[in-house]
Amino acid sequence: MERFYSVYVEKYTNIDYLEYELDMYNLKDATRKEKAEQVIEKLKDQHAREAKNEIFEDEDQVGAKKFNEMRETKTGFGAKGSYK
Repeated sequence: MERFYSVYVEKYTNIDYLEYELDMYNLKDATRKEKAEQVIEKLKDQHAREAKNEIFEDEDQVGAKKFNEMRETKTGFGAKGSYK
């Protein structure tokens, strides 16, 4: 009976240890996944801001270019031509 008890204690001690190790591994894995998701979200937000800024910068540059072209031509609102 003593032998069975020692085998029983050894098996369940090992099982308890392995379950603890599995819990620690799962916790580390969950933490790693959460950090990876945060990095991905941060990169997505940064990319969206850059794309938005790029769009608005392009529109501003195009608008300024058209404004300058109209200002310098005789047909634009800043016409320098003579009226007859």
